[in-house]
Amino acid sequence: MSRKYHVSHLPDAGSAGELLEQMGKLEGVRSVSITEDLSILDIDAQDELIGPIMESTVNLCRRIAEDCELSYFFPLRDNYL
Repeated sequence: MSRKYHVSHLPDAGSAGELLEQMGKLEGVRSVSITEDLSILDIDAQDELIGPIMESTVNLCRRIAEDCELSYFFPLRDNYL
């Protein structure tokens, strides 16, 4: 299942690259990407593992950038992004 998350306080592309690299190693993650402006994280992962994956992702994000925050992205319409 693919899900999108808002990303706040991720300082630069290097930090984003590190986050994507570490997330890609998590069990159940099929693919992960982030928008160029570092604001939306898109993750495709196995449904049954999404909870543990996101818990690990929040921890990774905070290790990379102390103020980094993730929140679920609720699209206003189906074809958004």
